[in-house]
Amino acid sequence: MTSTTTSLLCLTLATLGADSGKVYELRETVQPGQQTTTTVELTIKGQIQSSDMILPMAGRARLVYPERVIEVGDDGLPSKVLRFYEDARAKFVIATDHNPRQLRPDGRLIVGKRDDNKMILWPVAGPVTGDEMELIKDALDTTALAGLLPTTTVAKGEPWKPEVSVIQTLAGFDHFASGDVSCELESIDDAKATIIGKGKVVGISLGTRVESEIDMKLVFDRKKDLITEVEWKQKDARAVGPVSPSGQYNATVTVKRDRPEKTVLTDEIVKQTPLKETPVSRLVLFEDPAHDVRFHYGHDWHITALRPDQAILRQFDGEDFLVQLNVTFLPKRAAGTVMSMDEFQSLIMQDKGWTVEEVIGYNENVPTDGSYKVNLLTAHGHAGGSKLVQKHYLATGNAGQQVIFSFLLDPDHDEQLGTQDLSLVSTLEFPSRTAQADENPKR
Repeated sequence: MTSTTTSLLCLTLATLGADSGKVYELRETVQPGQQTTTTVELTIKGQIQSSDMILPMAGRARLVYPERVIEVGDDGLPSKVLRFYEDARAKFVIATDHNPRQLRPDGRLIVGKRDDNKMILWPVAGPVTGDEMELIKDALDTTALAGLLPTTTVAKGEPWKPEVSVIQTLAGFDHFASGDVSCELESIDDAKATIIGKGKVVGISLGTRVESEIDMKLVFDRKKDLITEVEWKQKDARAVGPVSPSGQYNATVTVKRDRPEKTVLTDEIVKQTPLKETPVSRLVLFEDPAHDVRFHYGHDWHITALRPDQAILRQFDGEDFLVQLNVTFLPKRAAGTVMSMDEFQSLIMQDKGWTVEEVIGYNENVPTDGSYKVNLLTAHGHAGGSKLVQKHYLATGNAGQQVIFSFLLDPDHDEQLGTQDLSLVSTLEFPSRTAQADENPKR
């Protein structure tokens, strides 16, 4: 071995030895007023098990938004943010069914508030549809990204485990069951650090058990103290649940973040924006122009089926199914007339989705705003061998529109439902009547 080779080898070993003992601090310090610009792109492929069929599915989504931190939680992560979605669109295909989605222009200014490891988002201008809400919240919760960084100094190759709450948020779980994810510093120089991580976790999402494999790669900008690039790969095996069928999915989410050169969400915008949560903040809009119907439901309701004459929604707690709501659209009747209670009861008794064993009571004077009339039929019965409390609301518009809201639940959950049924029905509107009233205001 030549002296030159020996010198180079010694220098290399010395450099490696010095690097192996060096530790680094990789941390985002989140503060109120901080702003980032974020681009999120989602690609997903998989298959859905529906009855006795396996249906292929695929989708893409793109979100672009500046974000301003309003409040910071005890964990050092944003607890309230303000966003403006410059772009929010997606397209999903199941078999041959194409489902494009885009956020409406007046719904782009969004407030987000962390609640139980989830960022609850609501448009400042008022509720948007379920498809629009899923578009902006289902890709990846970027407010939790800083939680992937180590809480202490680390050496190259040294592993650490992010908090369970962070993984729960990023994996999209409502509840975390088991598993963990480990990260490590793969490489580092003066400009950036590259972090990799992987693991297997199990959780509950939309009322069903999900087994996930996670593989991620992060780029941390050491000059800006910011995670600027993310590649998050997640492979899900989802069991059948109250909202969705079983399936297997492979999703890849890429994120690019930066500090904006110009302040987009200015102090003046923040000052003029109502940032406090109200009862309306957690409402979702349902609208069906074909039947001239619009109403609002809470974030904890989920649409499970849409048919030309019916929508089915369900509510659950963890894996426990609580209540089902069937919204049935009937043909118009003569303006100014209302179906008799005998006719209403006969219609309910004929439905093959349940059996009525005993009618408990009628109420022909359910309070409304006067733009429609509501009759209530309460009954006990069963469906598929399960006992049910049934609450059927018949709403009739002044122009003859007819909608039935049927709430079906286990008797043990009746107290938990409380007044949610009446509150939901009371949000009903018939848009053509509302538009007519706007054009002809009272004098």
